[in-house]
Amino acid sequence: MNFKYIEKKLSNKWIQIIISGIIFFFLLAFIFLSQGYSATKEAEEYLNRDNIYLENGNYVIENTELKTKSALIIYPGARVDAAAYLPLAEKISQTGLKIYITKMPLKLAIFDSNAAQKIMDNNKDKNYYLAGHSLGGAMAASFAANNKENLSGLILFAAYPGEDTVIKNLPVLSITATNDQIINKEKFEKRKGNLPDDTKYISIEGGNHSQFGSYGFQNKDGKATISREKQFEIIKEEINKFIK
Repeated sequence: MNFKYIEKKLSNKWIQIIISGIIFFFLLAFIFLSQGYSATKEAEEYLNRDNIYLENGNYVIENTELKTKSALIIYPGARVDAAAYLPLAEKISQTGLKIYITKMPLKLAIFDSNAAQKIMDNNKDKNYYLAGHSLGGAMAASFAANNKENLSGLILFAAYPGEDTVIKNLPVLSITATNDQIINKEKFEKRKGNLPDDTKYISIEGGNHSQFGSYGFQNKDGKATISREKQFEIIKEEINKFIK
């Protein structure tokens, strides 16, 4: 009996099994990450508006009647279509801010946390604020911690900084909602220590996690008792006060 031949055959078989397992894992991961939450039909209709367009792969929203020298860059939440933030961004643009919504690889900001830098490099004539929803907020905080000299402020939508992210000497606005069941409330409270002492905290009564965008109802979220439009209006007003 040729034992070396048998050992070689078994070795090749296990290599094939391992390779097949790795390919299967990455295929499942790709399917999981590439699906996520799509923008609602209402949000997609905003793509037909004259004041909304694509620039270097990102959505840009400008108010045709009121313009300031400031801009806001928004990082979407995990697995959420960037277009889902168009209605909120259009509402915020009523303050005069030019809005950029970044399209993230596989809809995850962790794969391009420096997306804001590319926008700022191509548009140097603006005062920039950076915002992010949920995981997008954590990545926005990470960028802000290392680039605060290039930003006028950070805005967190139902988000908090990572454990190793510490932000000092930068204006920060944190907006949450009382019916949000997605955010980790314990970590949110704990990570307040990672933000400046003068951080402004706003809690939207009756709002939830899903209504920071327009992508339907997020699984396991709490039910909102105010409309999405009302939540957007409150966010706009708080941002308007913050930047002034």
